[in-house]
Amino acid sequence: RNYPQIKSVLWCPPAGQTGFSALGDILAGTTNPSGKTSDTFVYDLTQQPSYNNAGDYKYENMTEFPTENFEEGETSPAFVNYVESIYVGYKYYETAADEGVIEYDDVVQYPFGYGLSYTTFEQEMGDVTYADGTVSFDVTVTNTGDVAGKDVVEVFYTPPYENGGIEKASVNLVAFEKTELLEPGASETVSISFEDDDMASYDDQDAKAWVLEAGDYQVS
Repeated sequence: RNYPQIKSVLWCPPAGQTGFSALGDILAGTTNPSGKTSDTFVYDLTQQPSYNNAGDYKYENMTEFPTENFEEGETSPAFVNYVESIYVGYKYYETAADEGVIEYDDVVQYPFGYGLSYTTFEQEMGDVTYADGTVSFDVTVTNTGDVAGKDVVEVFYTPPYENGGIEKASVNLVAFEKTELLEPGASETVSISFEDDDMASYDDQDAKAWVLEAGDYQVS
C-alpha cells in the first residue's frame, strides 16, 4: 500500500507436497480459487493489544521449577502473559470496532473469511426458522460473473449482551458451507442449520457452565 510501484504481492504459506501445483493452477486461471482466510490480517501487529503480552518472559524469582541444564546452556521456565480471554482473532477486531475502540478499516487489511475469485457472487438469505432447538434457513448463491467458480456461505450470529453479563464477542462464526461449481448465471440454494446450544456462552463467574441467555439473537 505504501509503494504504488509494487503492483501485486503473493504470500504463500508452507504448501506441503502438492500445494504449489495447486497454486500454479490458480495463477494460470485453470482453477478458480474459493478458499477463505482463517485468520485476520492487520496492517501493524505491533499496535495490537496481544503484542504486549507475547515474549520470552523468564521466571527469575521462583524455586518451584529450578533451572534446567540443556546441552545448549542453562534455561529457566518461560511464560506468556495471556489476558485476551475470548477476544482472539476476528472476535477482538469485530467487537473492538463495534465498541468504538478501533477504526476497523484503518486496522484490518484482510478480514477473517476473506477470499478472492475470478468471478463474482450474490447471496440471498431466506427466512430463518426455529424448531426443536434447531435454527434453519436457506441461502441462494448466484454466480454473477463470467467464470465458473465456487463460493462459501459464512454464517455469523450476534448474541444479546448487557454490561455485567456474560462476556461475549459481538460477532461469532457458527456455520459455513461451500457451493458446488457454479457456471456463470447459475444458482444453488445452500441449506444451513445449527443447534441453539451453538450460540451459548460460558459463564465463568456464576453458573460455571454454558448458558443460552434470553434475548434477541441476530443471524447474518
